[in-house]
Amino acid sequence: MSDAEWSIANAAVKGVISVVFLYIVFAVCRWIWRTPIRGARAAQQHAPTALESTAKIAGKATKEASTLARKLKKSFDEGRK
Repeated sequence: MSDAEWSIANAAVKGVISVVFLYIVFAVCRWIWRTPIRGARAAQQHAPTALESTAKIAGKATKEASTLARKLKKSFDEGRK
């Protein structure tokens, strides 16, 4: 192999390695970028049901607290007499 042929082959191999490396970097970056986007979309889809269940739990807690407050007020008022 002459020096010119060796130089062309060397440049071709380096070029192929560079293109493959850049493709791998691109694929990894794309995967990293898409992962949070998929998570955000999934969260948006489940947000209404999560909010509804949170509201139900908060409603139950408020009702229980209100009942307890009424009982405490009643016993306090009875204790003042």
